[in-house]
Amino acid sequence: MSNNLAKQEMHNLVKNIDYSIRLNSAKYVLLASDRMGEGKSTFLATCLPLLAKLYSRQVLIYDCQSDEQLTGMTSSESDDQFIKKTKYPGVDYIHQDDLSFLKMASPEDKVTLANTHFAEISKDYDVVFINMKTMKRFAKTKLPGLPIDGAIIMRSPKSINESIKPITNELQDREIPILGLVWNKGT
Repeated sequence: MSNNLAKQEMHNLVKNIDYSIRLNSAKYVLLASDRMGEGKSTFLATCLPLLAKLYSRQVLIYDCQSDEQLTGMTSSESDDQFIKKTKYPGVDYIHQDDLSFLKMASPEDKVTLANTHFAEISKDYDVVFINMKTMKRFAKTKLPGLPIDGAIIMRSPKSINESIKPITNELQDREIPILGLVWNKGT
């Protein structure tokens, strides 16, 4: 594939994601997959800088998993105790493990405290992408205790023919709109 074609495909993907987010008035977007290694972090690291640049969007990545690809995007400067600036203008980063004050809270208060803090830190952003760990579906499976306006699902050749799609089923059960399905043919 030529470099120009790859660049055009990336622009089209970002344009479609931006359109879907705006059409659904989604601010909090969950990025999910049914298997590990589907390309969630690659999507965030490559598409979000383009989304911020092309559409002048202020983007926050809320990372619920540890990934060097995303933590490698951050710089040392920060305007906030928890939010880190990335190398890309318009894209900031926060990791759930950085919210140490939540560890002291009781289980009853933890969700309320996290949601209150999340609402406060995300108010200046146009869209917040929540990068979730891949989960197996059990009776008590819970999506993050954060607001979710919609989801983008990642797929790759690894999972396309699998009949069990736990995250997709969870999203449908909770009536969370699917804003996009990204086919990662490189994985």
